[in-house]
Amino acid sequence: MPQVTDAEYQKRLRQCAVCPFYQDDTCLKCGCYVSYRARLATKHCPVKVW
Repeated sequence: MPQVTDAEYQKRLRQCAVCPFYQDDTCLKCGCYVSYRARLATKHCPVKVW
């Protein structure tokens, strides 16, 4: 699977860290592991943050 750059990955993680749906590396909106989903170029945030 295609992955985003390290810079984009870090940006996505920072955005998720301040999201009210983020808890312990899990997105409470979709149930995914944020560290996994944020790395993949084909995945997007379920609340359209990235």
